[in-house]
Amino acid sequence: MGAIKQVMGDGMGAQELEAMTTNALMLRDTFDFDVSESVRAVNSLMDQFGITSEEAYNLIAQGAQSGLNQNGDLLDVLNEYSVQFSHMGYSAKDMFNMLNNGAKAGTWSIDKLGDAAKEFNIRMSDGSAKDAVEALGFSWEAVSEAWSEGGESASEVFNMLLNEMEGMEDTTEGYGIGVGLLGTMFEDMGYDAMLALTKTQGEIGNTTNALAEINNVKYDDLGSMFEGLKRNMETLLLPLGNALIPIIMQIVQLIQDNMPLIESMLANLTPVIMQLFETLLPPLL
Repeated sequence: MGAIKQVMGDGMGAQELEAMTTNALMLRDTFDFDVSESVRAVNSLMDQFGITSEEAYNLIAQGAQSGLNQNGDLLDVLNEYSVQFSHMGYSAKDMFNMLNNGAKAGTWSIDKLGDAAKEFNIRMSDGSAKDAVEALGFSWEAVSEAWSEGGESASEVFNMLLNEMEGMEDTTEGYGIGVGLLGTMFEDMGYDAMLALTKTQGEIGNTTNALAEINNVKYDDLGSMFEGLKRNMETLLLPLGNALIPIIMQIVQLIQDNMPLIESMLANLTPVIMQLFETLLPPLL
């Protein structure tokens, strides 16, 4: 809860804080996602796409189930590249399916896919994609104007340009255009992943309640019940521990003040204890 409040601020209601904490712990227990890192990713998705924390956690869970975290970089990719996909007019669901489709097409790292979207944004914004756009037979002025409108118009430009390259995979011209639009990321991705990146349809969606499914499966065994009991006991004992600190400090101080006497007593007791063990050991053995 403290980690979540640190990222999200103090303006959260108790109900939302409880829900986010529950979801963050489920992602931690199921996919080994660090709570603070998953909260930052959720916050980024909420800011860039205007979705709720529940929707963000649900999409992350589906992404992890689909294998998008195979390299352990899913949360980092969401933090770094959500702004790029949002600027291109895509929704959070679109982004997850684009990453998933690109990964299925053979890209070994979804970071490459996110970086490709970033490169496209940069090149369209600074005009360095002009030659590649015109090589595909389009007017740079018209395409640039449509891109600058943002939203759905920007995503249409992205899809149009990349799909226009279909069939050019074995040509030098196609390679040059790909690099002109996506930079060196095109070299790492290849044509199949590039074209898959334009597809926003897939198995990841807002209607699937992955969190409920995880909750039903993850916490219905005896081990999870004991783990939950242990956490509850830790929560209950923490206030008691804090209350006992002054008393413990007095005991520690008392021991420190009487250390010479205690050492002397232990020195006298050591032979007695040793003799006791020597006497008891044979019968025990």
